[in-house]
Amino acid sequence: MTEKETKRTFYDEKTLKVMEERRRIEERYRKEKATLIKKIWRSRLPLTRVGGAVLVTGALLTMIYAFEAWNPVLEIIGIMLFFTGFSLLFSRVGDSIKGDVVGKAIFSPMKVIYAINKQFDVKGSEIFLPPKKEGEKGMVFLPFKQDEKEIPNPDTENRLILPGKGLLLPSMGDNLIELMEEELATDFSKMSIDFLCDYLPPLITEGLEIADLVTISQDENSFSVKIEGNRFVSVCEEVSKSNYDCKKISCPLCSALAGIIAEVTKEPVQMKKEINLAKASLDIDFQLIT
Repeated sequence: MTEKETKRTFYDEKTLKVMEERRRIEERYRKEKATLIKKIWRSRLPLTRVGGAVLVTGALLTMIYAFEAWNPVLEIIGIMLFFTGFSLLFSRVGDSIKGDVVGKAIFSPMKVIYAINKQFDVKGSEIFLPPKKEGEKGMVFLPFKQDEKEIPNPDTENRLILPGKGLLLPSMGDNLIELMEEELATDFSKMSIDFLCDYLPPLITEGLEIADLVTISQDENSFSVKIEGNRFVSVCEEVSKSNYDCKKISCPLCSALAGIIAEVTKEPVQMKKEINLAKASLDIDFQLIT
C-alpha cells in the first residue's frame, strides 16, 4: 500500500469514527428529548384528561355495540360521548386570568424599573450576567453609556448603583427561571448548550404552555429564538401603549430566556428583539459578550 493510500485509509477511518460518534450523540439527544416530553405530559396530566380518555374509550365501545345491535340511539350517544371525551382529552382546565389583567400586573413592576432608568439617565441596554455561585441567579447590568461593555463583578460590586458605570439589579425573569427548573427537575447551570436548544422549546410550549411554538438556533456566540403564540403578548401591548422601550427593560419571559442562556453559557448576554403584536410573535437575538 502506498503512502498516499495509507493516509487516505487513515482519514477515512477517522471520518467514520467521527460520524459514528455524532450518530450516538444525536440518538442520545433524541431519546432524552422524548423522555422530557413524556415527563412533562405526565407531570401535567390533570383529571380532565384522564376523564376524557375514559369517555373516549367508553364512546368507542358504545358505538361498536350500537353498530352491531343496530341501535341508532346508542350510536348518537356514543358519538356525543366521543366528542366530549376528545375535547377533554386535549384541553387543559385550570386557573385562568384574563390576558389584559396579566399584562397590567406584570407591567406595574416594570414601570418601577423604567422610573429608576429615567432617574439615572440610563442609555445602554440590559446585560444579563451569569450567576457567580451555585444556587444563585444572575444579575442585570444597566450601563449608563450606550456602548458600555465593561462588565462589573457582582461579587465585588454588591450594590445597586455603580458610580460612573451603571445599575446592578436582580432580573425580572428569576422566578420564571425557577419555575422552569422545577418543571424540568434540573438546574440550568448544569445543562449543556446542545441540551438547551433541544429541551427549552418543549418546556415552554408543552410544559408551561407559555407559547404555541418555540424554535432556538445557535450560531457561534449568538442564539436566535423565535416565539409564536406568545402568552405574554398582553405585556407587549401594555409597553406599546406607553412611551417605554422594551428593548432596554424586558418582561419576565425575555428576561428569563436571557438569564437561562447566560447561566448555561457562563457568559454575559445582550438581546435584540422584534415584536409582532398581531401575530403574538417574538424574534429575539441573544449575543454573548465574550
